[in-house]
Amino acid sequence: RPPPAPKPASRPSPGRLAREVSRLEARIAELEAELGRVEADLVDPEVLGDHHRLAERGERHRELQEELAWLMREWESRAAALTS
Repeated sequence: RPPPAPKPASRPSPGRLAREVSRLEARIAELEAELGRVEADLVDPEVLGDHHRLAERGERHRELQEELAWLMREWESRAAALTS
């Protein structure tokens, strides 16, 4: 017996999309604030003099930028779906 045909993807409701957009916006704001703190650390003379802390802060900066880029793509996709 063949497997059942996949169901067509259902479109999320406008209310659900709006909640997802709000959730993404809140997370983006949190990460942007943390990114600002990390960037301040990266120019702090105390951190600059500690290679371990500097490497740690640099790695966190990279992680935050990657997560922000992903979240922004998700936000753009959902915001576009909400307005179409």
